[in-house]
Amino acid sequence: MLPLIAGCLILAPASVPDLFPREIPLPADARVVLAQDNSRARAGSQSILLQITTSLATPAVLDLYRGFFREQGKVLVDLEASGVPICSGRLGGYQCTVSVIGNSRTVNVVVEPEGRTFTAFHEREAAARGTSAPIDARPPDTSRWRLSGALFPGDHYPGALVMRHRDGSLRGLGLALVHPRPALDSNGKRYCDNDTPPKGPVHLRDGARFAVAAPGAPLGAFFVIDAGGTLSSFGADSGGRLGQGIGDATYRWFDPVPILRNVRHVVAESANTAVITDRNELYVWGSNLSGQVPGHPDTFARSPVKVLENVVSVALARDAAYAVKTDGSLWGWGEAYEDGFLDGGVLRRRKVPYFIMDGVRAVFTAGIGPVAVIKADGSLWTWGANSMGQCGHGTKGQAARPQRIALDVERLAMDGHHAALLRKDGSVWTWGWNLSSQTGFPKAEGAVTRPRKLADGAVDVAVTSGETYVLKADGSLWGCGRNSGGVALQGRGGLRQAGLVDTGLKVD
Repeated sequence: MLPLIAGCLILAPASVPDLFPREIPLPADARVVLAQDNSRARAGSQSILLQITTSLATPAVLDLYRGFFREQGKVLVDLEASGVPICSGRLGGYQCTVSVIGNSRTVNVVVEPEGRTFTAFHEREAAARGTSAPIDARPPDTSRWRLSGALFPGDHYPGALVMRHRDGSLRGLGLALVHPRPALDSNGKRYCDNDTPPKGPVHLRDGARFAVAAPGAPLGAFFVIDAGGTLSSFGADSGGRLGQGIGDATYRWFDPVPILRNVRHVVAESANTAVITDRNELYVWGSNLSGQVPGHPDTFARSPVKVLENVVSVALARDAAYAVKTDGSLWGWGEAYEDGFLDGGVLRRRKVPYFIMDGVRAVFTAGIGPVAVIKADGSLWTWGANSMGQCGHGTKGQAARPQRIALDVERLAMDGHHAALLRKDGSVWTWGWNLSSQTGFPKAEGAVTRPRKLADGAVDVAVTSGETYVLKADGSLWGCGRNSGGVALQGRGGLRQAGLVDTGLKVD
């Protein structure tokens, strides 16, 4: 809620605990804009980005905010360098970071709740109505769960879905999470042919702020950020992707090892892992065969390596990485597929970050699939690999230029072959490869080449290699696709013909 009253910005909506003890003073000519609204993003990445523009010189602006934080006695960080956070503190249970960007007359204020959701309001709508107006009118979110991560199994391996409760506990669905041993025994024989997944989510651990699973057959790797921001990893360590400094093929199943502190967000692919810290620093590790870890001298980085600063979003492909900086610029490095760097394919492998475009809020990719970005206005744009229509352009074949395929996008999930998006109105749309009806439409349609509406009333969405999952506002979990490992249908395997299937789970 962003009402402007008498030259002050009040960030204390009545529906949530007070964000600040009192008003933040603003210069008389200050202009406040809600630049980004990630208030409904997955836990651990929720935020509102406010941009305050004023004619005051930078030192005066910085002193104003330094003074406010110090007065509250909650200053955690105070850095002098321009372009990085100048002060940071927790006020009323919220993390708040202030930094200078662009022409040095714009101040960023990033507000992040700690494990709580909140509703943001458009300043433009508020000014028009003389009061605050909600961004969307989706059904009330009564679910305390979020789809925190998904394991991308191979065609014959058990799948898994990770769910995170608001209290910080992690639950798992599917055989790959239930069994504390590899999906294949030493002779390469599947041990779980006759096993039946348990009914309902299986408790994995407590105290988690965010969790994600990396693809890999027969097993993936799992990464958990605890409530204090410490990142731990466990699972199959191949090429150093666990970041534990070892990098062999050892299975470290359900034996989490702490590897990095002050972590805000983590993404993982089959060969690499990347994290963004509380200071917007980007660390990457794992395979460096295609230049995925810029500046690292070896073919594998078995521990985290700092790559960039001022990063707000990161995505990993099989052999490439993409990052969005605080100024909205998109960068890529490694080996891109199907002109993912938009450089005309002149140089597919780049060992240093390469500028791609401006005006980006978040970036997504996976495997050898296309690249997708959500821009500041909430529009979704895609380009690159498109052999199965996974760009959503209505055609097949390489998409050499970005095209807009959706508006008002809140969340995107993609696995390289198909994708699902959640719009701000709670509707879910899918497209891409459809051999197993993973888009929710008849598998006779081998590919869905444009986004097609699948469901309403959703609060979260996730995809695996051949499956789509939708969490609805009433707490019910729905799925469609291959049902590998009995995730969606709780033990009833087989390909689905079409349509979402109620898993029978209604989590509170």
